[in-house]
Amino acid sequence: MPITYAEREIAFQKLLGEKPPPGTILTSEDGEPVPVYVEAHPDTGGRVVYTNALIDYDCTGWYLSRQTTGLKVLVLPRSQKTLIDRNGGSTERLTVLRLRVVRHNQKGTALIAEVVNGNTSDSESP
Repeated sequence: MPITYAEREIAFQKLLGEKPPPGTILTSEDGEPVPVYVEAHPDTGGRVVYTNALIDYDCTGWYLSRQTTGLKVLVLPRSQKTLIDRNGGSTERLTVLRLRVVRHNQKGTALIAEVVNGNTSDSESP
């Protein structure tokens, strides 16, 4: 039996307050790669590499999203290098299939994650 709107709202609020803990593997809902965005970091002159995560429609958990809104999932520098190297050195049209949550940022407003590919040589340790 499908959940009601009220049940969905309760589940949504609960998930919103309980962001994915370290060790959680995030994927897209359909298992396909999602875009990774690269922006200049105004404070440091460096770059910010990220994708977004949303709560699924049935409020059962978080997933990587193709949408440009949601909870930011920042990619660790070594994983940024891995993504860019695999993309021929280009930051254009980067995608990722899975990310492992390493920690939350200090403000709790974003996740910090590493690339996961099922191959231990391709992932960073927390």
